[in-house]
Amino acid sequence: MEMYQTGLISYWQKQFSRKDVSMCLLQGKNKSKKLRRLNLRDLTGVFLILGIGSVVSLLAFLAEKSSDFLSVAFGKLYANN
Repeated sequence: MEMYQTGLISYWQKQFSRKDVSMCLLQGKNKSKKLRRLNLRDLTGVFLILGIGSVVSLLAFLAEKSSDFLSVAFGKLYANN
């Protein structure tokens, strides 16, 4: 808040801003390509990553549940002896 009140922000903006920024922005717009709709072929990589992540998380879940089951089963086995 004090930086705004003392005028530092406006000073820095005046000192470091370029006056030809609008020209640069206008030149970039002329070179842009025509937009097109996305289709499923464009998104296959995304779905592939989603599928791999789902499989890895399922395997981690099953490994955790099986380790819990085995620890309980072996705990009962050793408790009976």
